[in-house]
Amino acid sequence: MTTTNKTRYTRRPAILFYNGRSLHVEQITPALEFTRKPACDEDFDKPGLLATAYITKTVHVADTVWEELVGDRDKRFNFLRGEGGHLGTGHTADAFLCVELVTPTYGRLLINPEGGDTPLYVASID
Repeated sequence: MTTTNKTRYTRRPAILFYNGRSLHVEQITPALEFTRKPACDEDFDKPGLLATAYITKTVHVADTVWEELVGDRDKRFNFLRGEGGHLGTGHTADAFLCVELVTPTYGRLLINPEGGDTPLYVASID
């Protein structure tokens, strides 16, 4: 079954084979523009990376967690550890495996931490 939320994005269930295991995910279409975590202030001007998003996990958090996430680039979050990844060749990504972060007030973020515990690539779907 395919569902569409109030924005222009569509979610549909899918099964991906990644690192020798099958993952039950939700695919978000069309592709989203992901922003990479800036290493320095000059990185804020770089364009985003267009990639298909596959949600592997949804986490509902308080607004304070969202505020910590956007307020501190180096803040570590246990719910991100070991999650994420990318599908593609080399350093290019055709798709990201993401954690969906949902808050009562701020909406939804898709985060690909590439296995770490800090956000590395982020896109908004609200």
